[in-house]
Amino acid sequence: MWRREYDRSNKERIDEYHRRWRSKPENRAKRVAWTMRYFRQRKMLDAKAAAAAARERQTMTRSKRTVKDLCEINLFDPERVAVVRGRMLSKAQIEDMAAVFQCLGHATRVKILHALFSGEMCVCDLTQVLGLSISAVSHQLRILRTLQLVKYYRDGKMAYYSIDDEHVRSLFALGLDHVKHR
Repeated sequence: MWRREYDRSNKERIDEYHRRWRSKPENRAKRVAWTMRYFRQRKMLDAKAAAAAARERQTMTRSKRTVKDLCEINLFDPERVAVVRGRMLSKAQIEDMAAVFQCLGHATRVKILHALFSGEMCVCDLTQVLGLSISAVSHQLRILRTLQLVKYYRDGKMAYYSIDDEHVRSLFALGLDHVKHR
């Protein structure tokens, strides 16, 4: 019993010391420096671990021979390369296409598109369906509208959104088929 009383008072004494130490202005800079040093070291360790994992992945393909998705020799077909280079999309087309797929990479925007497949909806309806705030939904709708995936019109003070065209529906349907196929 005496030991528990001693431990409790010792803990209280240590807590009081830490409280006083933290309250001193000259110790605040030390605390910030220690915190920054801790996070810098943690970030360095994370970066080192990621680099080590990448090195191991590279060596694993060659040394263990478990993954055989690489060519054994570096030999290419110049005719095939020329044909494919001739069919490649322009830089602007590739960037636009990447932007569309990047846009579909956000779960909230996918939910919005899925909700709009049932018909046009106003922003207030979408907020209730998705359970998000008006500002969050309108921000995502602005991104979708910029990429011409959705269109809108105003009726008084209400803004109604709908899917822009059938290409968006087919793109979404193909992605959904792919997910269901797995």
